[in-house]
Amino acid sequence: MKEILFQNADSLTDCEIRGEGVFFTAKSAARFTVYADVPGYYSFVFDCDLVYGDAWHDIIVIGTDGSSIRYRVGFPKVQRETKTFIYLFAGKNSVDMNGSYGSGTFYRLRYSDAPAPLPYAVSPTNDICCLDRPRHLKIHLLHYDRTPSEIRWDGGTLPFTMRPSRAEDLLQGDALIRSELILSPQALSILPVGKHTLYIILDDGRELPYTLTVKEKDEKAPLEILNFNVHHGSATLLSLPNGRHLLIDSGKEECARDIVLPYLARNGIHVDYYLLTHFHDDHDGMLEDILAQNGLRKPDMAVVEQSLTADAPERYPYLSQFGYLDSRMVRPFDRLDRIWDLGGVEVTVLNSRLDESGRQTIDMTDENNSSTSLAVVYGGFRYHHAADNYANVEERMLGLWEARGEKSFLKCDYFYANHHFHGSVSDTFIRYINPKVVFVSAQAAVYARAAYTTVYKEGVQLRGYPGKRLQDTLLSCEVGSVRVKVFKDRWMYECIDDLA
Repeated sequence: MKEILFQNADSLTDCEIRGEGVFFTAKSAARFTVYADVPGYYSFVFDCDLVYGDAWHDIIVIGTDGSSIRYRVGFPKVQRETKTFIYLFAGKNSVDMNGSYGSGTFYRLRYSDAPAPLPYAVSPTNDICCLDRPRHLKIHLLHYDRTPSEIRWDGGTLPFTMRPSRAEDLLQGDALIRSELILSPQALSILPVGKHTLYIILDDGRELPYTLTVKEKDEKAPLEILNFNVHHGSATLLSLPNGRHLLIDSGKEECARDIVLPYLARNGIHVDYYLLTHFHDDHDGMLEDILAQNGLRKPDMAVVEQSLTADAPERYPYLSQFGYLDSRMVRPFDRLDRIWDLGGVEVTVLNSRLDESGRQTIDMTDENNSSTSLAVVYGGFRYHHAADNYANVEERMLGLWEARGEKSFLKCDYFYANHHFHGSVSDTFIRYINPKVVFVSAQAAVYARAAYTTVYKEGVQLRGYPGKRLQDTLLSCEVGSVRVKVFKDRWMYECIDDLA
């Protein structure tokens, strides 16, 4: 690795020399000169200490002919080194780092001597298609400077089309390395019923596996969980065994209006219960309209507040009269299935605005800390809905359940990632709960959030740990909406690019 000290940059603007490093803010800029014998993607490592929370800054690479590529790189407070891959043109390159968000002291920039091995990937790695419900399948491909030449299976090859990624807020650097492969219903019709391993073949011969299960008929499950693709927001619909429906949040107003409400109307779905995890506009879109359209009322907060410290049997009867709850009304260890009729699905509150005694103890300087996270259990399946909790809340939950001697209750099969992986994430927590699948409701800005790119990817995805089960990380900006089908003895999921 070659190394350049930040203090030795070609130029520094609005920066302050501090000890061995350079203090960098959202107004700062630095320029470095780096050389590459051959063009390609090189491994870059930034060494820094942040003041508070995460930071992200723009990196612009400019070649001798004026060609340029712009990236945005996220830096975590919890880890000093940030690793990324950046394209260098042959010969002399100017690498500009322009402040965007956050501040901290940067010490050195290191980059590989030659193009680095790259983490090519497909998302999802597993999916389902049903012959009685034909649809286009989308595979998100992280290919860098390689292109796919064919999709191969045991019986030959499948025709496909390729288009640029349609992820919202995609920066130029990410757009160059990501594409979407589309398999049409006609292409899929040649696959027999059963499980198939398809291989996306890149132009250098590398094979990327993708598992597709072809089913004759779409099977209705007793419990279905639909995670809507509402970009940087949250909306999830639980279709319960008794035919009732629980809606957890409804995204931003425009997403609720254009995605959630039309889906409910097209499918004739009546919302029986609405849970608002917290009061942010990317969660409570069209709330009053949804309540009015479905005949739902809110409890009287004066009555609720008078009973917050009472035992569950005293609080639940009043709350059960209403189809609406939010983080002010429930506390850790509450069972929503004892308030509402959820058809045999157990729903336990893991975190809310209140502590387990009903007294407000959550730091309300950030509403996200008070958001209601849930454990959903049906048969042998466990779903953890993390709302917008931060790492400190995740670690608090570990301690809270360990004190009860029930820490293992937090383990799950499917994890709805906290706060869109935007902000702090506890990789210790995620490794402990050990999910098989992680869903992240996020726009492409997540590619520049250190919570995802460093803490999660390095601390969970790429890290080995005892009993690791992780098989898929589903970013909504890559795969769309996700429907989880839960039976008493098994569960499966499918990614749906277009809910219409």
